[in-house]
Amino acid sequence: MKSHDTSNQDQKPAFHKRRKRLFGKDSDSIIKAFFGSHAMIAIVVLALITIFLFKEGAGFVGLYHKSIQDYRLSGLEYVDVLKEKRDGYVALTRYLNDIKAEWIEDLKAQGLSQTEISKIVFSTEAKAVFMGYMRTGSDLRKFVKEKMDAAIEIRDQHLTNENLNETLANLEEEIGQVEKTNYRLTDEDLVRLDNLSRKFNLSEKQGEDALHVTYLDLLERERDQLKESINPVDFDQAIIEVTNEQDQYADILKELILSINEVLAKTDSIEFGSEQLEKRIETFEELNAQYISQIPAHLKKLADWDQKKPVSFWFALGTFISGKDWVTASDQQDWYGLLPLLTGSLLISSIALFFAIPLGVGAAIYTNQIAGPAQRNLIKPYIEFISAIPSVVIGFFGVIFISE
Repeated sequence: MKSHDTSNQDQKPAFHKRRKRLFGKDSDSIIKAFFGSHAMIAIVVLALITIFLFKEGAGFVGLYHKSIQDYRLSGLEYVDVLKEKRDGYVALTRYLNDIKAEWIEDLKAQGLSQTEISKIVFSTEAKAVFMGYMRTGSDLRKFVKEKMDAAIEIRDQHLTNENLNETLANLEEEIGQVEKTNYRLTDEDLVRLDNLSRKFNLSEKQGEDALHVTYLDLLERERDQLKESINPVDFDQAIIEVTNEQDQYADILKELILSINEVLAKTDSIEFGSEQLEKRIETFEELNAQYISQIPAHLKKLADWDQKKPVSFWFALGTFISGKDWVTASDQQDWYGLLPLLTGSLLISSIALFFAIPLGVGAAIYTNQIAGPAQRNLIKPYIEFISAIPSVVIGFFGVIFISE
């Protein structure tokens, strides 16, 4: 029976002997010890970040709730209902202009010159349709613009008053501090004293006591001036300027219906010479019929709109969670919805996974099954090191270098 030499089985692979050691540990042990000792710190930091995000998020929803309340009280919500018909008309106008552009391209494909094309496209019949349709909505756009400006003015005045009241409260607190007999003016107070003296054309008095009295007097003057600049908004009264003239608006829509039907009746006088364009004109007529059929429901929606309908906190939260729009720095109303952020994140993650999965799995198979001991010894520590770095940091460096 043959005996097997087992002495080599207890020996470590040769590449282990070539690994550099520091304080009796190889590179694998050092990397694992370093990141293992910092694991608890990382968990604590992530927990603090999570708590901070939830705290700020709760405050944000409260501010968003108030913003929606102001949106309703100022009448901007009512104006957005008005804009539904205006935006629908604008969309139809764009569709008609797209038909005109396609018609021009079709005439070019037929080999007609620019002069011949202009003669056809700007004929009396064509202008009556294309230019005539654009003129039909002028009164509608003007009416909506006037109501929108009125609502924005109410909202802006309300926000200005809130800012002034906040400034006034801070000023009252400061005056209370300055009124104390043991109060001493700071360097910042002296700078402000100089600015207020110039503002109110008042010469500064010498001496600490005199400066103290002068500073207090100037602060009180500024407080009185702030109070006079606050113009309280009576929403019940101010909203009348936005919601009145509903009968006039209904007349504008009736006139719009007549004008649209009159323009559509002239489309038969145009020879497009293309079956596809004829179908698009038919579609355009169907879209206009649908647009007109929705006007009664639109007018009822305006009549049912209630400025005093309460806006609950849960409504604001639901709007934030299920919102499809993320609009900031708007001159009318900012909208914040999570869905665009979630869909954007999912899209970016899907693209990243599309590239990362094949490369990652391939690299893992190569390292584990194909690479030799020397290659594995070189690759493995770097993979572990990179995996310990937060992906946000790697992405940050990627953005910096790619943008260069």
